[in-house]
Amino acid sequence: MQTVRGFTILESIIYVALTAFLLGSVLVSVHPILSGAGRTADKISADAETAFVVQKIQWAMLSATTVSVPNAGTLSVAGPYGTLVFTNTGGILYLVTNGSAPVALTASRVAFTNLTFTTVAHPSAIDMSFSVNGNGIGPLRMYVRPQN
Repeated sequence: MQTVRGFTILESIIYVALTAFLLGSVLVSVHPILSGAGRTADKISADAETAFVVQKIQWAMLSATTVSVPNAGTLSVAGPYGTLVFTNTGGILYLVTNGSAPVALTASRVAFTNLTFTTVAHPSAIDMSFSVNGNGIGPLRMYVRPQN
């Protein structure tokens, strides 16, 4: 007759403890990687939004005939595309074209704050500064390209 022998209680406790230790080690190792990936994705998103906003304003400035700063947080650019007004409301940058409904240029997951436009000594240039998710950007100087 053959006897079937299983694990003793002591062996079972040791195996459970080793498994728990290995799982805990894996979780401790993986958590910083996953949280770092989230921070990296947020940074990439903020950088992309910043580049888009700067390029959009540069595009408007390159074809502008007149540029004005009605208040520190608003830029009005008149040109062949009509009047483009850039303004910040609640951390989101909006573009209003010829008085139409505002179109959001930035997403709500990126806090676009402290937007300031100022004219410089030359009336066809502006300085722009802002913060994206708490990181200050600027001042960036943008010029109107003379039209021939």
